[in-house]
Amino acid sequence: MDLNQAVSVLEKEKELLSQVLELAECQVGLMESGRLEDFEVLLSLRARPMALLSSIETDFGDEMPQVGTRLSPQEFSDLQELNSEIITLANRIVEIDEKSEQFAEEHNHCIPWPF
Repeated sequence: MDLNQAVSVLEKEKELLSQVLELAECQVGLMESGRLEDFEVLLSLRARPMALLSSIETDFGDEMPQVGTRLSPQEFSDLQELNSEIITLANRIVEIDEKSEQFAEEHNHCIPWPF
């Protein structure tokens, strides 16, 4: 995998996580307002980008570390910055999911939690 392919893969991961984050940002409000059916729909909408993300990780996960050995310091820094953005998105999604899970536990909602 070359640098352009690596950037493309990471940009796709970032795009998918951005989509998931948009959906995740709605979920606490849905739960707090008692709109559990809408919450379950929202979770199903998250499934497709998460499946695509998993597929990308499966397909390219082993190749990514090898890319770093062939990069200039600036290219490596650029990839690290993109990876940092991806990690920030993923961490934000986890925080929201944890908040939603905590809300569900506190309010004894019977929500199938897929995470």
